[in-house]
Amino acid sequence: MNRRIFLWAMGIFFPLVGWGQSQTPEFTFFREDQLFVGIGYSLIDHPDIAFRQSGFSYQLQAGFLRDIPLNAKGQWALAPGFGLQQQRLVSNLAVASDTPITSSLSSQGAHTLRYTSLTVPLELRWRNATPTLYSFWRVHLGLKLSYPLWASNDKASVTEVLTKWPMAYSLVLGHNTWNLFVEYQATPLFKSSLYQQPTPNTRLIQLGLRFYLL
Repeated sequence: MNRRIFLWAMGIFFPLVGWGQSQTPEFTFFREDQLFVGIGYSLIDHPDIAFRQSGFSYQLQAGFLRDIPLNAKGQWALAPGFGLQQQRLVSNLAVASDTPITSSLSSQGAHTLRYTSLTVPLELRWRNATPTLYSFWRVHLGLKLSYPLWASNDKASVTEVLTKWPMAYSLVLGHNTWNLFVEYQATPLFKSSLYQQPTPNTRLIQLGLRFYLL
């Protein structure tokens, strides 16, 4: 269900292509890298030595950023935006949405946590582009807030266990089509106030590829 919703929602971004790159003969301001999709491998950072990550954990992301040039040449820009991301995490961490919320580390087996989030990114961008050069180097430094919309753990709804609006830091580095990104979620994944025992201070690190469509 979450995957169908995620794929459907991605479709709303493509009509935004009309906003596109804007430039006029009178000005050298121009816009780049506004519509993006990405896929990343998820590393789960958990303090317990009994914690084990297994299977394939990943993140899918898509979004739109409004490029606001900061200088006349357009090489520096600020880009606020919005997007969606879907996360799949596989480990021996089992989280139950009972009241109070509990968690445990299984000695055997794997548990899958899936969730879809609304994202609000903000990037500071540098690129050695010109209005007529579309193959260039880019470096993007970013902050991102995300709000979990749906979450399930082993077929049970667990949306309420996730932190609302966690903060993540990102770096995108690349040339032309191929762009590497690394993202660190500085805020713990799970809420802290609802646990009987000390909260599993779980954080995420994403490593992957991002593609800009406009």
